[in-house]
Amino acid sequence: MRQRQADIAPLVHHFLRQICTVIGRDPMVTIAPDALAALEAYEWPGNIRQLENLLERMVVLNRHGHLQRSDLPTEIARHQSDNAFPTSSSPFDLPALERQTVLNALEKTRFNQSQAAVLLGISRKQLRTKMKNIGLLGDQDGEDDTIDT
Repeated sequence: MRQRQADIAPLVHHFLRQICTVIGRDPMVTIAPDALAALEAYEWPGNIRQLENLLERMVVLNRHGHLQRSDLPTEIARHQSDNAFPTSSSPFDLPALERQTVLNALEKTRFNQSQAAVLLGISRKQLRTKMKNIGLLGDQDGEDDTIDT
């Protein structure tokens, strides 16, 4: 994929359509121009499946229907092409860093929230609040914190 960066945008749009169709997501998830530019600027060490797997994970985790640059893994989001938009005036984007840290902890624990909370050094309830604030939980998903079983 490194030699065919011009093919990345059409592949992204193709995979987004395909993933949304397979999982029954309607309306289709879209991608912001700066996020697409970061995907194009990234020097993909893997093959096309790496891009497809990344997009599938992003679509499943996304609750807003629009993928932003902040939704990308840090190693991809930090790449910027000449036509990409700057992500912020500061090199430290705390919300993006927090989102990526939470995602990394969840991925490392195979999305076990209790284990991810321990890994992050916070309570499970704090983790769920953070997940809700960064768009990883829908409004209804946060309700089970109040139920005692």
